[in-house]
Amino acid sequence: MPPNILISTLFRDTNDINVYYSDRMQVLGKPMNTQYLTFNPIGYTVHDGRNLVATLALEMNIPYLLFVDNDTIIPPDALIKLFKHMPYGDIVGGLYYSKTMPPYPLLFRGRGNGSYENWTDGDIVQVDGLGMGCTLIKTEVFKKIIPVVKRYVLCTNKEKNEYKEVYEFFRTRDDIKVDAHGGVSYDQLTEDLHFCEIVKSSTKMFIDTGIKCGHYDKRTGVIFSGENGIKKERRML
Repeated sequence: MPPNILISTLFRDTNDINVYYSDRMQVLGKPMNTQYLTFNPIGYTVHDGRNLVATLALEMNIPYLLFVDNDTIIPPDALIKLFKHMPYGDIVGGLYYSKTMPPYPLLFRGRGNGSYENWTDGDIVQVDGLGMGCTLIKTEVFKKIIPVVKRYVLCTNKEKNEYKEVYEFFRTRDDIKVDAHGGVSYDQLTEDLHFCEIVKSSTKMFIDTGIKCGHYDKRTGVIFSGENGIKKERRML
């Protein structure tokens, strides 16, 4: 049986791993009657790494792609729960929070209006923007947008001088634009929300708030979650 789920985590280098991530990934449950393949690129920028993984998933004709970020601590049943939502959604993510105090839930409806918070624990929330820290994607989503994304050549091995052409599904935007009258505007967006912008008109995206993930800050050792951000207190302000 060929693999039907590609599981991928990006690493900056071989030291870019923590015990919380590795412990949870070792006990990650897999949906019944599925085969999976893991591919963990090392040394790429986030958007280059995601583009490489998505392109390979398409080339290998793997129906589902699971991104798990190396600073996201996912529950053991995360993939099983995400997979159950696939008949109803194209992109489904678990819930995790920003590495700030207070932490904010990383789910969005619209841009420029902060986190979307009109939900209660356990809700399945439809969104138009989410992070990729614990997210399952139908690769059919990538196929739909191939006509509107460009390709570029990515170096995959400097020592062997190896390159690969990949699709630019993800892109970190940090552009400054000046109009004819000297007005300045900023186009800044993380690679995950750039991807969501491209696909949102043709894709159903959800977050299962019952899949609670930690967000680990390697510098401070803090694991950010709803528990140390106390969402209800922020709503009362």
